[in-house]
Amino acid sequence: MPPKLLLDEHLSPTLAHQLTERGFDVTCLRDRGLLGFQDWDLMEWCGSEGRAICTRNAPDFKKEHEKHLARGEMHFGIITVGEWTTERTFAALAMLLENTEDVDLLNQFVALGDASPLSAE
Repeated sequence: MPPKLLLDEHLSPTLAHQLTERGFDVTCLRDRGLLGFQDWDLMEWCGSEGRAICTRNAPDFKKEHEKHLARGEMHFGIITVGEWTTERTFAALAMLLENTEDVDLLNQFVALGDASPLSAE
């Protein structure tokens, strides 16, 4: 089963709509009334919903990832993307969702980058 995603506020809601049209379970902060939430609140919300979060905010979410691991807490994954166009971000996320099972992201911090479509840290 592909992961379910929440797109952070720096990513276009159009991405969520396009990925949903392709059959993936993707939503965005705006559509869920989560704009302005702190990172740790988003992590908690994602935990209750069984969703990974996708963000451009790698440094802050890397810290949240490390805090979760240090406390022995589970999260459903953090995916980071660069300052890319909507088209490039869509292609990278579609590839990830097509080739990744939800369990593969459990407690993972994944940085999608230029060198390869999926590189985990």
